[in-house]
Amino acid sequence: METEHDKVLGRGSLIVSLVLVLVVGTTAGVVAWPRLARSVGTTAAPKPPAPAYKAGDTVDVPAAWYAETPYTLVLFGQSTCGACQRAQPYLKQLVAHLEGRAAIVLATPGANLHRDAEVRYARSIGLDQSHVVEATRTLKATVTPTLLVVNQRGEVLGAWEGVGPEDTHEALTRAIDRAIDR
Repeated sequence: METEHDKVLGRGSLIVSLVLVLVVGTTAGVVAWPRLARSVGTTAAPKPPAPAYKAGDTVDVPAAWYAETPYTLVLFGQSTCGACQRAQPYLKQLVAHLEGRAAIVLATPGANLHRDAEVRYARSIGLDQSHVVEATRTLKATVTPTLLVVNQRGEVLGAWEGVGPEDTHEALTRAIDRAIDR
């Protein structure tokens, strides 16, 4: 026989269940709304950010970068970047390929708290400590790794965000060669 206590517990369980259904349903609706709205055409899909640099831009770079050659490859990267870690074998090949043709610097985020880690990463791609520089407010990238070829006047000759999968590395190297060999 059902007691008054059992009836109260039953009603309480029902109320808790209804509240959970409302909360979960509302949360799912909020999460799904942007995708649903785009699919029916009520809102535009978000645009990807514009690349930080493009050929023809002018950037402010230190003259010391041109002590060895008229071109510099600025590699924006950092030791904590997963894409930079995956790109390490290719970047090591690229550094060796460009030896004597372009100075190469590893520009790391400003206020670098992990200087030792950045120097270790630079060494892993064939650069010594003197080639690790702190990216400035006027020279920074929104995506890492980003490769930027600049001449002595600070003109951007080529810019590439990311290095892509392994089967694109040869084409990227050729594009960098074309930017330097102009």
